[in-house]
Amino acid sequence: MHTKLKLIGCGGQAKVVLDALSLSNHSYHISLCDSNEDLLDTEFCGYLIDSTMEHLSDYSGFVHVCIGNNKVRKIVYDSLHSQLVPLTLTHPKAVM
Repeated sequence: MHTKLKLIGCGGQAKVVLDALSLSNHSYHISLCDSNEDLLDTEFCGYLIDSTMEHLSDYSGFVHVCIGNNKVRKIVYDSLHSQLVPLTLTHPKAVM
């Protein structure tokens, strides 16, 4: 069974997250969300951008905020409703 994972933000940070996921043995059904309505129903790195921030009220499951700007990422994270479960991802080649 695949677990739903919604990535929020479709820019450079999302590419890094998708790379990390591609190198891991995950079983997530990945979909994307971006605040830019012009991107709705398009593909980003082979994944469908199927929602905007306004559509997140209808979603429940795991989310990962893929926004590089710390202040904006915190604003988005703080706005998530209780049915969304933040998921921490670590790139397998990260050095800590």
